[in-house]
Amino acid sequence: MRVALDLDGVLANFTKAGSMVMGHACPPDAMLGFSCLWDMHGEEECLKKFKGFQFWSEMEAYPWSNALVSLVDEATKGNWMFLTKPMYDPHCYSGKAAWIMHHFPRHVKKLCIIGSSKANMARNFEDVLIDDHIENINEWRQAGGTAYHWKEIGENAPKEIYENRLKDVAEILINLPDSQPF
Repeated sequence: MRVALDLDGVLANFTKAGSMVMGHACPPDAMLGFSCLWDMHGEEECLKKFKGFQFWSEMEAYPWSNALVSLVDEATKGNWMFLTKPMYDPHCYSGKAAWIMHHFPRHVKKLCIIGSSKANMARNFEDVLIDDHIENINEWRQAGGTAYHWKEIGENAPKEIYENRLKDVAEILINLPDSQPF
């Protein structure tokens, strides 16, 4: 089993960072996710402002980020990676690397930034993706992998929501056999 763990929306609070640069508070509905920013401001306007090293490196980690990384690390015996696809900003690459160095310095060498579809990393059902974008989930499954849709939730989401998700992920990981590293 190999696990690919997304950053933005799963471990890093992209919607809060995006809301701040757009000049308003993060939406109060814990289940909205980043698409509300596109709906309010338009994708083009958002992409103009979601830029710079500081934007990418200073996103807040979610309250469950450490628990999720620890769960994945333990369940896979270290056979996992952070898998992220950058936006159209050269600072996105170094900012995401800095974010990992700040929040998970022990795992910085597990960062994989891919410019194409994440599904290119899926070889079989033992390859697991944990991601907030349904498009990535669907592509991964079409490539033959197993995926868990961690729909973005706000930092103030009830604790039982993310505790249940952690249990769901653990169940998936427990039921898959060990396999070769990525």
